[in-house]
Amino acid sequence: MNGGPGSGAADTALVHVREVVVRALDDLRRRSGLDSWMLAHRDGDQQVVLHAVGAALAPPGTPVPWDETFCALRADDGAPQVAGDVTQVPAYASLAARRSPEVRAVVTVPVVSPDGEQVGDLCGLGTRTVPDLEQHREAVELQAALIGSLVAFERHVMRDRRRAEQAERAARTDPLTGLGNRRTWDDAVEDEDARAAVLGTPVGVVVADLDGLKHLNDAEGHAAGDTALRAAAQALLDVTDAEHLAARLGGDELGLLLPETDAAGTADVVQRLRAAWRAAGVEVSVGWAVRDAGRGLRDAWREADAVMYADKGRRHADARHAAPVVPRAGDAPARPLVDHDQVVRALRTDPTGDTAGDVDALLELVTAQLGLDVAYVNERRDDHWRIRNVHADPTADLEAGDLSETTNSYCELLVTGQIPAAVQDSHDVPALAALPATADLGITAYVGTPLHRSDGSLYGTLCAYAHDAEPALGERDAGVLRVVGGLVMSIVERHDREDRFRHDLLERLDGLAAAGGPRMVFQPVVALADGRVVGHEALSRFPTGDPAEWFATARAAGLEEDLELTAVRSALTRLGDVPGFLAVNVSARTAGLPALGRAVGGCDPARVVLELTEHTPVDDYPALRRTLAPLRRAGVRIAVDDVGAGFASMRHVLELVPDVLKLDISLVRNIATDSSRQALAASMLAFADKTGAQVVAEGIETADELDYLRTMGVGLGQGYHLGRPAPLAA
Repeated sequence: MNGGPGSGAADTALVHVREVVVRALDDLRRRSGLDSWMLAHRDGDQQVVLHAVGAALAPPGTPVPWDETFCALRADDGAPQVAGDVTQVPAYASLAARRSPEVRAVVTVPVVSPDGEQVGDLCGLGTRTVPDLEQHREAVELQAALIGSLVAFERHVMRDRRRAEQAERAARTDPLTGLGNRRTWDDAVEDEDARAAVLGTPVGVVVADLDGLKHLNDAEGHAAGDTALRAAAQALLDVTDAEHLAARLGGDELGLLLPETDAAGTADVVQRLRAAWRAAGVEVSVGWAVRDAGRGLRDAWREADAVMYADKGRRHADARHAAPVVPRAGDAPARPLVDHDQVVRALRTDPTGDTAGDVDALLELVTAQLGLDVAYVNERRDDHWRIRNVHADPTADLEAGDLSETTNSYCELLVTGQIPAAVQDSHDVPALAALPATADLGITAYVGTPLHRSDGSLYGTLCAYAHDAEPALGERDAGVLRVVGGLVMSIVERHDREDRFRHDLLERLDGLAAAGGPRMVFQPVVALADGRVVGHEALSRFPTGDPAEWFATARAAGLEEDLELTAVRSALTRLGDVPGFLAVNVSARTAGLPALGRAVGGCDPARVVLELTEHTPVDDYPALRRTLAPLRRAGVRIAVDDVGAGFASMRHVLELVPDVLKLDISLVRNIATDSSRQALAASMLAFADKTGAQVVAEGIETADELDYLRTMGVGLGQGYHLGRPAPLAA
């Protein structure tokens, strides 16, 4: 590190990560009897050891071929995670004989972050057989979870620190472009290289050079060249985000650092950059590379520079030899077949995920693809046709829900085979020319296909028409419509199933509401030091079945938020009847609803704790933080439930830095005798101490668990040993 902005803090954090990981590895070495332990990271077709204790097969920082590692045999070939005697596992025995004959026992476990990303592998090697090695698997998995959480947390902290560094470096900018200057770039390269070496994260590097800048300066003056350079720099800034670093490396050369970005992500950024530069009207040659296990960031920078110059050479050669494409007179663009990518884009046009919106998007695709004016889906209902979806010009006299009789209709003639699938001019077909709809709707060119359910029964039709004749309309266009019709029916049938499911569920929930909604019970939360009841958690109970099943069913039907809000409102009516605080459970999605704020706003917010469950994923943590901010400012505390039980709860902890951590029952169970659980709980206590959060231990069921948690310094607890959930007195 070179002492650039933030480098001292970064040094301290990286040293902390290294120390904690090494302590964990050393603990496993003492516990398991294996000679060496390492945290390794896969980087493409190589593996590099990040940290190690004992005699690792390769020193930290040295890459080895991935296929020649015990981790690869576990991950790719299905070898067991634990082998107390490698001679009993042929794959391990063969690798040991080839690379390390001294190895007799192996443990290899993936290290996964709370959001499910594999950040490395925990590997232990022994020079003698260990018959009881399997009994240490749980300890290894818990240490792997702890390391995964630590790495994820440090990456989270590093991102915040990186943004602070970028703000500090903003004072050292290139005056012409507003990008960072060369010193800023050099500092960032050193910092990110050190972070990648410790955390095993990729870093993308992009180098760009303006084409023809000298010629532009000579021909039009340096002011024109400066304008082009500023335009290129602005396009670079428009594509990048706060964690990226854009700099002017000198002259007409620009650079971009992309922390925690792999090859696919870097290639995507470069693609967007090329489009931005084209839109800005500047010609730019570009090259990119990614720091990997076998080289540092400066080596990747050099490779990107070489690729950029190769790109510049190709661009110059293409410009010399390219011949203009001149269309022949009379050429008409061929109507393309239905395009898969267009269909995918059409199905994504409705951000709400509404099925009707999906069908509408496909109808819009049909009109654009076939060059027609109107497209619609008709459903056969007894002696009527009913328009389910339509895409048309606003002047067209068709709307969803319109009914027409089956007699004397295009759809009836189509499904009975009395007209062809494609009609270039309806006025040339006597049966169609005589229909009232031909004149009333202005139908001239027409194409249609019957729609059948998956059981073969007729559902309706998919049709499209134009007000003018279409001499090119034919079987090929009918084939396009049949392809789209298959997609339409898959959507429609799914939608109908969901409607039936939702209708049945609504009837169940209506019955629940008529009976007064879910019944609330309250479990005390106790101060472990003196046994005082300091609050309660409100829990829902239903007429029959498991509460989790009710909420899961409501979630599947899109009604989870309604059910949760009903339970919250019911619980908050009893706030005045309980001492201390009242904790209510909500999913992250419900936490973002204004209705929740209104429910909480009607009582003393300082006595309310919102417990976030992990039932629904969070797609946008910054948006959730913004939503929760007014509640937190008003005094509402945020708790994360089931900490230690799954990836989602740990991600909530890292992203939201809650006021309360609730240790899951799986972590509390047998904690008095299980050192692995003790270690993980201690790490959560340390995190809480650092962030100022309270810790509540859930599921305390024995006196031994209570005594140990009290000794550890856990402040609050709940569980059957302290008090069961029960209704409040009237």
